[in-house]
Amino acid sequence: MPYRCYFNQTEIIKSLQTKSYDEARKLCTLITAETLKLLQTLKLGIFPQEQEKLLVNQFLSKVLKKPQSLDLDTTLNDAKPPVQASTTIKEVIIQKNNGKTLEEIVSMYLKNIPQTTSQIQKKAYESFYNDIFFELVDKKTFIKDIDRERLLEMREIIQELPRRNIQKYRSMKLSKIIKKENIKDEDKLSLKTINDYLKWIMSLFSFAQKYGYLNFNPAIDLRFKSNSNAKNEREIFSDEELKKFTELNREDENMKLFHYTLFYTGMINSEFLQAKISKVDGIECFDLTSRNLKLKTMARHRLIPIHSHLLRLGVVDKLEYIQKNYTADYLSKWSNEFITKNVSSSSKKVLYSFRHTFATKLQNNMIEEARIAQLMGHAKKGMTFGRYAKGYVADNLKEAIETLEFPSSWFGAFESC
Repeated sequence: MPYRCYFNQTEIIKSLQTKSYDEARKLCTLITAETLKLLQTLKLGIFPQEQEKLLVNQFLSKVLKKPQSLDLDTTLNDAKPPVQASTTIKEVIIQKNNGKTLEEIVSMYLKNIPQTTSQIQKKAYESFYNDIFFELVDKKTFIKDIDRERLLEMREIIQELPRRNIQKYRSMKLSKIIKKENIKDEDKLSLKTINDYLKWIMSLFSFAQKYGYLNFNPAIDLRFKSNSNAKNEREIFSDEELKKFTELNREDENMKLFHYTLFYTGMINSEFLQAKISKVDGIECFDLTSRNLKLKTMARHRLIPIHSHLLRLGVVDKLEYIQKNYTADYLSKWSNEFITKNVSSSSKKVLYSFRHTFATKLQNNMIEEARIAQLMGHAKKGMTFGRYAKGYVADNLKEAIETLEFPSSWFGAFESC
């Protein structure tokens, strides 16, 4: 361990001085908790070396009842504020860091995000704190100076923010948007997005409290309770709306193929742009199993057999060209504008609706939930990464994909693509 030099020994032996098994268990639990607390504190990397020595010496003397292993530098005697011998580790942290700014806390929080968090999610956190949170509150503000009332004011502002994928708001500075009045309700953030932002604020303050920068967390229960579930936030495309795609979507043959692929795979645009084509057990599949891909969750690493109609359209030969010449931003913007103009004015009918349509049609075709989950990359209890790649054999998944059918007029236009 990197802090072994502070202990001046390779291992620590502690006699519990009891013959009672139950008493020994209690003492072990307490010592283990204090040990983990010390290690977590040291791993933060926020203290000078002298302060780290002090924490270790206090641990040895107060928790393990052992002599201190290191002489503290004389500079510690002049440290301000002075640390009393009876001060606990948590109190030392509060004394040392009660002046941390939001900018410093956010920086520390982002460095301590679990390694299992995807790169996409990490970027979402960074974007929120830098582009939204710090527009709502000065980054130089001390975190201890943010009270409940201030957080509720921030929540009210977030409720009124518009979606940034709307053209007129895309390049507008947030400070200007905040001052703008009469933002249409249909342009505002969804309840899910609002609650995501509030959750990230709550997580930041929980982190600050956990490591001793706050005595009280004012951000508890900021999120709104939803009376609807995630399924109601996006609507599926009806058969009549699917027909409109084939009747009107003639501007770009590659965009048509992109939409058809989403219909038959349940992928989102970022997955479409990263998918490779592999032959598994003799079946052509969209391959998203590589651990190097930047996907939302580990469960999204999966295989999706290619529908026979996509094979006839030549997706195997055309996929790489589309991936090299189209960005996720362009695919999303072009598609949503097309949907709004030609398919449906409902704010719940968007590019992501293709994924809901895919799932709903499979469900209506009596495909079991576990197979749908594997095709869509939904985490299911007991299914590991390897299970998602190989849980159902390719021909089983292919059988499910081939149950998808669209209106007859759809296929006429489809074949002429």
